[in-house]
Amino acid sequence: MQLFIQSCNYDGNGRTGRLIVGSYLSKYLEKYSAITFSYAVNKDKSKFYKALEEIPSPLNQGDLTFYLINMLELLSTGQKGIIEDLELNLMKLERIKEYINKDKWKNYKDERDLLYLIISINVFVDDHIILSVQELMELSNKSRHIINRVMDYLVLEKYVEIVSKKPKAYKVCDECLESILPS
Repeated sequence: MQLFIQSCNYDGNGRTGRLIVGSYLSKYLEKYSAITFSYAVNKDKSKFYKALEEIPSPLNQGDLTFYLINMLELLSTGQKGIIEDLELNLMKLERIKEYINKDKWKNYKDERDLLYLIISINVFVDDHIILSVQELMELSNKSRHIINRVMDYLVLEKYVEIVSKKPKAYKVCDECLESILPS
């Protein structure tokens, strides 16, 4: 235990402590608990460091209860934060699906599929994503001809905009996103 305390206090930023706690969590709970713990520590580093500083205090006489309580609180906070993020993303996904499943897309299957793909990548992966025709072909398994036809329609209807002509690349319009996912 003394080695653990020294490692945590003297590595300069608590990396060893986070590594040890994370490995125990992934071993005894599951890997997602370790991820949520890391998430919470990054959001509240002062609580983590304060708990580490309390371990060697002579007043604690080697009792780790304070430290363990703080680690459990960080884990709980991290898991609540992840749950909130997942719930928010689920609401966004439901809104996107609701929009894409409107009657106006009934006769525009390729357009609907591609718009769903572009919006989903923008919302859940990278909100500054620019997709080339080649990337759209790879992601959708659609031909260049279909991609060009669909993207021309989506540009005309102001769902997406052309960002580059050589190679041709697109991004979703901010107005489109705001109409689907109002702030």
